[in-house]
Amino acid sequence: MNRLLLLFWASTFMLIACQRPTQHFDLLIQDAQIIDGTGSEAYLGSVGINADTIAWIGTGSQNFTADQIIDASGYTLSPGFIDPHTHTLRDLQSDSRNSNENYLLQGVTTVVNGNDGGGSYEVKRLLTALDSQGIGTNAALFVGHRPIRRAILGMQQRAPDSSELAQMQSLVRKGMEEGALGFSSGLFYSPASFSKTAEVIELARIAGEYGGLYDVHIRDESSYNIGLLAAIKETIDISRAAQLPANISHIKALGVDVWGQSQAVIDLVNQARTEGLLITADQYP
Repeated sequence: MNRLLLLFWASTFMLIACQRPTQHFDLLIQDAQIIDGTGSEAYLGSVGINADTIAWIGTGSQNFTADQIIDASGYTLSPGFIDPHTHTLRDLQSDSRNSNENYLLQGVTTVVNGNDGGGSYEVKRLLTALDSQGIGTNAALFVGHRPIRRAILGMQQRAPDSSELAQMQSLVRKGMEEGALGFSSGLFYSPASFSKTAEVIELARIAGEYGGLYDVHIRDESSYNIGLLAAIKETIDISRAAQLPANISHIKALGVDVWGQSQAVIDLVNQARTEGLLITADQYP
């Protein structure tokens, strides 16, 4: 009986499989080397798309039709790249350059702005304007240290008092609630360079409460003020105290004074990661 039952179900499954209706896509990309972004090895497969949604990813021959079919044999297919540090906001706001084609042609489909502490705390207003105008890439924003400090302290080279710090924190909170990725600072650039580490910690802590991250153009990449290694340590200290991930922009040893310190920088980052801190770094080519 069991064998007969098994044969019955197997036969029924095969009949259903043979009679499976044709699936139709707006776009079918066939026989590409797919890198899906999960970290797995590339594999040969196809992707079906309806409107702006990936409807199917798979391998093998399938009973599919499509309005448009692209033979991607010999090509690699991957998700669009994310550039986490750009200064493209002026282009995105331009009537003639908002398509951001120079990024699209490099495979970049998402750009991040507001780095180096330059991001506006009027995040909702900016995102609404970009969405209304239309842009060629996706865009994400940081809320920035420098506009916040200018709004509360102007260009004064001093620490904020408790009331001023609370106002600065409220502007970080405003930006995060309006959709910012996190808090950015440019500690090499005024007026953020006037801030002490404790101030940055208190502002970054707000971003951390919302699951955001801290992105920083570090205070020194050479020997201009506190030195390269001290600037890396400051970033790690801020991440630890404010309890949020931190990204170093940009990891390099700038100038003859700090040549040979690259390994020490990498060791500091790896040591922090071993401790459980999520410290990353970006490097431009």
